[in-house]
Amino acid sequence: MKYIISGIGSSSGGVGRLVQRLSIVASQYDYTLITRRSTEQSVRAYLKQGRIDRVMWEIIQRYQDKWTSNYKLAKIKGAQVIVIHPQTLSWSKLFKLINNGNNVSLYLMDNSYFCIRSYNHRPGEFEPCFKCLGGDFSCAEKCYPFPVSYKKVKNVEYLRKLLEYKDRIHFLLQNANQLKLLEQHFGKVSSSLVGLYTADMPDDKATTGLPALGKHNDNKYDIVYHAATVEPKGILYTLRLAQIMPERTFLIPVGNKAIIDNLCRKYKIDLPKCRNLVFENITWDNGLAAMVQQASLVICPSLWSAPVEGALIKSLFYSGKVAVVDTKFSFAQELPKNAVLKLPADVAKAAGIINNHLKDKAQQELFTINARTWVKEYLDKAEIMTERLFSAGN
Repeated sequence: MKYIISGIGSSSGGVGRLVQRLSIVASQYDYTLITRRSTEQSVRAYLKQGRIDRVMWEIIQRYQDKWTSNYKLAKIKGAQVIVIHPQTLSWSKLFKLINNGNNVSLYLMDNSYFCIRSYNHRPGEFEPCFKCLGGDFSCAEKCYPFPVSYKKVKNVEYLRKLLEYKDRIHFLLQNANQLKLLEQHFGKVSSSLVGLYTADMPDDKATTGLPALGKHNDNKYDIVYHAATVEPKGILYTLRLAQIMPERTFLIPVGNKAIIDNLCRKYKIDLPKCRNLVFENITWDNGLAAMVQQASLVICPSLWSAPVEGALIKSLFYSGKVAVVDTKFSFAQELPKNAVLKLPADVAKAAGIINNHLKDKAQQELFTINARTWVKEYLDKAEIMTERLFSAGN
């Protein structure tokens, strides 16, 4: 028997979009997909609404989901198993799957194998953090487990145990730099480079008809931020850019403005003075895609050692005018230098680079052509990436 086991279900989130695609193709490769319930609702939101009946029902559903999952996983022995997002699955279940004689592959979606924050980034900084790489785990007080609220001591205990189990795991990688990072932590490991292709990435048919370049002439904003509004994804970096680039308009797509307000209070950013910042409650499906196509520049400024990210791939495909922060061990370092605008951690220097780039039409067109050539080649390998994923798990 062969299984894909994910701590996250099919959803519109980053890992959820991968699981969504796998749910469609897994059976073609004789894999059974086991995930948590994808329709999980927010207990906190129900409490704010005073919907105690919904709170109780959600708790019952979660308990039932947990019991069913535990029952299914306990029966898996001597099988081929691909595990995705062990933090939410629970590290203890990963170790149990290994101890039950299964051939376990771990698909690395983030850096949770050495960093309790999963994104190796510290608040207020614009560079990745490698303090715990290699097994030191001397986490600073301001570091806390994310996205699962483990007790810090328990999370570190799991990571120490993972070091013991590393020779019993086959690691599946999204990009080449992940192997460099992985080996700096574990030493030599068994691994396969499989790539990443999610449900919301353009399919092979779409790559034959790239969006028209002329649409860039309709830009409403100079710079569009395309990432989640959390610090590791670069929202603070982008707000700082906006502060020192008042002549450039910035669009920030955000569903919860309170997140931005709290961030600005924390870092003493005077939002009323930043009149070049526009916040719109839009997603990819209801307006963001058009804004990305029309922007003079799309910024995907992850500040951690990010592997392949769906937002970056889509930006390269639909826009071609994309900026990234050139962080150590990230996928950004593997992109051609004349296909994306690579920015330094220093915001002032980055602002100068952006302004010069936006004044150079010839350079912009060159970057657009190169970006589209690169991303088409990447997306044309979708089926190869899928086959690598499943064959590497055998």
